[in-house]
Amino acid sequence: DKPFALDAPPLFRVIILRLAQDDCVLLFNCHHLIFDGYSGGILGQDIAHALAGQALPALERTYSDFVAWERGFFASTAYEQQRDFWCGQYRQAPKRLNFHPDNPPTAAKSFAGDYFIRHLDSGALKAFSMSQGATPFMTLLAAFFCVLHRLTGQEEITVGTLVSPREAGGFQNVIGLFANTLPLTQRPTAQTRFSDFLQSVRAMVFQAMQNADYPFEHLVRQLPFLETGSRNPLFDVVFNFERVARRRVETFHGVSMEPLDLYAKVSMFDLAIDLVEYEDQVRFKVEFATAIFRKESLHGLMDAYFGIIEQVCQRPEIPLGELSLL
Repeated sequence: DKPFALDAPPLFRVIILRLAQDDCVLLFNCHHLIFDGYSGGILGQDIAHALAGQALPALERTYSDFVAWERGFFASTAYEQQRDFWCGQYRQAPKRLNFHPDNPPTAAKSFAGDYFIRHLDSGALKAFSMSQGATPFMTLLAAFFCVLHRLTGQEEITVGTLVSPREAGGFQNVIGLFANTLPLTQRPTAQTRFSDFLQSVRAMVFQAMQNADYPFEHLVRQLPFLETGSRNPLFDVVFNFERVARRRVETFHGVSMEPLDLYAKVSMFDLAIDLVEYEDQVRFKVEFATAIFRKESLHGLMDAYFGIIEQVCQRPEIPLGELSLL
């Protein structure tokens, strides 16, 4: 729990916990300024190379190269075009999601949180998404908008999603903080067919990804309206998606290594759903602010959400107003 001093590097600590003579846990504790979620996979690959007695791959780019690339982007016409796109999207404040079945947000922000894990078989989801010319992320995001629409009756909903500008400059193998946040707004109505709504979400995702290098904090500073109080700018709900290969236990010279999940009970947002797609299923980590939600209420949300996913895969032409929450 000891905080890092930003003026006293390094901003990480490494601890080995010996559970038994032949069983240890390697803990890597670091400040978010130098490490994002994707960096964990890179670090794991480097450790695997070391255990196998292999030399680490040569780095063609470093984080200082990213800083230089970003500065160049800020001075480019591409930056101006992306700035104009996002500022045009949010000339007016989006409507806040009115989904507070337990407690409304308070003036004093609390980061106390909790989480739970759910799983969904992805066979039908993948087949349906392919038939619609969409990705599983697009289908799951569209269904998430739908469940929020059905629960609240709102016809304007904004959520956030995290992206990484690594690919833009070729930084896929560099450890560091590359995350950016995109606000995504949709306007579902009861009369809209899901197949049409999915195409709207698909177009929105494509357009957002084409403008994904514009930093969210720059957008917040450009907003023509004032965000006040303890709530996050533009949205209180986050929906993230990551695709990874099936996790494996790897063995090197008699030493087996397996990544472990370690979650702190904190929540930066009212609700954050992190999806990880494995070979045959999707894992949902549902993280929430305990000052606002009870775990039982969000299990109910996820039950309704999974039900809607099943309905739209079976009946893509169903109007959103006919989607059952039971």
